[in-house]
Amino acid sequence: MENHQNFSTATLPDLVKFFNEMLNKNDLNNAERISSLLTERFGDHYVAWHIRAIALRLTNQPKEALSAIERSMRLHVTPDSLAELIRIYQSLGFYDQADQLSKNIAKAQELKQPLTIQFQREWNFNAYKNVYFEISGICNGKCPYCVTGINCIIGRNIEDIKARKFVDVDEFKFTITHLIENSIISPSESVVQLYNWGEPLLHPHFEKLLSILTKKGVRYGFSTNCSVLKELSPDVLTHLNNVTFSMSGFSQDSYNRIHGFDFEEVKQNITQMVHLWRKLGYRGSFTIAYHVYQFNILECQSAAKFASDLRIGVSFVHATLNGYNLMRSYFDDTMSREALKKCGSELITYFYKDIKRPENYRCPQFDNLVINEHCELLPCCGVERGMPLYSFGKIADMTLEEIKDKRLKADFCKVCAKIGMDYFGHAILGKKVF
Repeated sequence: MENHQNFSTATLPDLVKFFNEMLNKNDLNNAERISSLLTERFGDHYVAWHIRAIALRLTNQPKEALSAIERSMRLHVTPDSLAELIRIYQSLGFYDQADQLSKNIAKAQELKQPLTIQFQREWNFNAYKNVYFEISGICNGKCPYCVTGINCIIGRNIEDIKARKFVDVDEFKFTITHLIENSIISPSESVVQLYNWGEPLLHPHFEKLLSILTKKGVRYGFSTNCSVLKELSPDVLTHLNNVTFSMSGFSQDSYNRIHGFDFEEVKQNITQMVHLWRKLGYRGSFTIAYHVYQFNILECQSAAKFASDLRIGVSFVHATLNGYNLMRSYFDDTMSREALKKCGSELITYFYKDIKRPENYRCPQFDNLVINEHCELLPCCGVERGMPLYSFGKIADMTLEEIKDKRLKADFCKVCAKIGMDYFGHAILGKKVF
């Protein structure tokens, strides 16, 4: 093939023509090079990304091909792009997803709808992009500022603790299928975060859950306290989108105060997971979420060096009161004097009561979908069992419209907004220390 410099004046149709010539010659290497040039020159046109997807699929890069065809379809959906998406699903082994899309196309043809099938676009537009699906209501941390922590400063919610469990694998699969088939989530747009209160890596069938999502073509992520090490197969790593390592300091003294784990073991687990999963093909993000307390500020530099050595990200955020009732007890002055004293000596709280809720503020939780380990829809990620309207019921019994309606009309959300709790939690989490 001629050098790329000779294509500097080639038009989009010219490059497509050259691409087809390479395919006819079965010259896949040069076809792939032309497809790359197409996206460099015409990356704002759906045809360029469609061609790129074909080339990547034919050169045995199906994961990258999926990203390319999804990018093409965000610009414009055509019958050809839908057919290519089915081929890519099949090459990835996502047969359920390919079959479902084929049925959708057949249904559109039967109803004499345009084959660009507008419902595909509406599906992606209306579906929840951010999903928090608790797979492990169990946590082994001893964090005093979390309602699930063994050493919670206001005592443990016994009703909550008794109800906690690991999500059932079959019910998880049934629920994910329902969410996809009812356009509540979109395999091309949504990311399912497999945590809320608990430690996901404790789930005894963790990889089975990842396999379910992978076969459905759904991206996922999770946050872990790194107390356990998991070895994952390359098959499930194809749809791993992000990993967050939650750290409570960078010394054994800090860990004794919060998580209660062996600090050296935590570091070793992080190092092994990063190296092992990268070696197996994971190319997504690793980020340390370093929770800053008064006692671990001077350890931040060491944490940053640790992250830099591993070539992973690090975010320094304020440690806070993790749980609606726990946080509210601080603001309505019902927290015990002993607990309040502990907060004042360990958390960075000097700015708490200066935070004012802006007028017409809209809580970002309305854009998130939160599901507990019983596969029930929750108003948000901060609610605890025993609270009024803790759960709306099984999410698999609801349509997308019913979910949105229930959440917008929830009395709990109105009370939370009235006292400014909805803004306060996000203001703290969004306030970086450095």
